[in-house]
Amino acid sequence: MSMRLRFPPFLDIVLIDDPVQMKRLDDERVISRELLPSGGWLHRILFKRIYGTLTVNSIPLPAFLGRDDQERARHQEALELQLSRHDDPPLDADAMRTLARYVAGVDPDVEVGVVVQQLVGRMFIPDYVATPDSYAAAKLIEAWPTAGPLRAIWWRWSGRLLRAKALIWNLAKGDPQCIHATALAMHNLVVGLGRMRALLKDTSARRRLSPKQAAAACLVAPRAVLRSCLEETHVPFLRTPSIAARSSSSGSRRCARRRRTTRLRWRRGDGINVPRTNSCPACSGRSGRRR
Repeated sequence: MSMRLRFPPFLDIVLIDDPVQMKRLDDERVISRELLPSGGWLHRILFKRIYGTLTVNSIPLPAFLGRDDQERARHQEALELQLSRHDDPPLDADAMRTLARYVAGVDPDVEVGVVVQQLVGRMFIPDYVATPDSYAAAKLIEAWPTAGPLRAIWWRWSGRLLRAKALIWNLAKGDPQCIHATALAMHNLVVGLGRMRALLKDTSARRRLSPKQAAAACLVAPRAVLRSCLEETHVPFLRTPSIAARSSSSGSRRCARRRRTTRLRWRRGDGINVPRTNSCPACSGRSGRRR
């Protein structure tokens, strides 16, 4: 499904959750992770929250940099080289055993989020130590961009946001890739482990699904990803024939398979947000190529 919500001067967004349409956008060079403050009040709020907080030395985290950013590309290549030096990624053996016991139902009360955060952190920093406080900080950071106005004001006024950021950033030793992994990306792994545990309990599903199908059923993608359109381009969906305003969007996890045959004209400066699904394997990968 795709739709446009335009209420000047508050917002101008496009919601997309169709896998075919997401793939179509993935092929567009002008669709970028970089967000634009133009388009309405909502856009400026998101821009300020992300680029004013989720930064390292004034540089945004990798998820919010454009595909042509050279520094981001350099860090990504170095990380890929580091992780590919071994046949398998360097994973903490104790953490893996703990998670296996959790999935098997042997230890259902384990603080799985803390274990996952430490497991992921040690892929970057060998002595990374996660705690319930660091996991709570990661959940706050992940929720920050889209937090309601009253909650956002409270987090700032009380110092919770600054304390959470300081804790995560210090544990990651200022490494942008580690910060992103342990504060934003790790939550999908936690949800995925919960799915594994539920699937293991379901005897009928275990008999019905192949290992590949079971793995696909446990994949989890973010509820939504933000994107902007940097130059004029054409996209073959939506009823509105053209969009002149800048826009970004958010949406649900539902996997819609309806198609549109009309054309949408994106102009320079437009923005979009491409939601991901949590139910369709075709949508489980990134909705945009590495940028």
